Amino acid sequence: MQPDLLAACDLKNNVTEKGRYMGTPALVIEVLSDSTRTKDLVTKLNTYTTSDVKEYWIIDQKQEMITIYSFKDYEVDIYISCRNGDTAQSYIFDGLSVDVNEIFENLI
Repeated sequence: MQPDLLAACDLKNNVTEKGRYMGTPALVIEVLSDSTRTKDLVTKLNTYTTSDVKEYWIIDQKQEMITIYSFKDYEVDIYISCRNGDTAQSYIFDGLSVDVNEIFENLI
């Protein structure tokens, strides 16, 4: 999988000589587009659930929504969808949050 953004907390022993990261990111963020929508919502969600990713954020520009999934024991533990007026808050990273209005206010 090639996510749009990721947070890797396990760099030691997981980077090749060529600088390629080969570990499992703790946090993955995907920005939906028409061409990747189904893959991000279904295929990648299933893959991240079963691959020890801890949290998955989906930024949906069409719906102006951020959905956050937290995984535990290779299953969806909790999830929330945040819209304008909400603050999207990480379940695993203390202090990681974003005002949803700020993400979508400059979209055309």
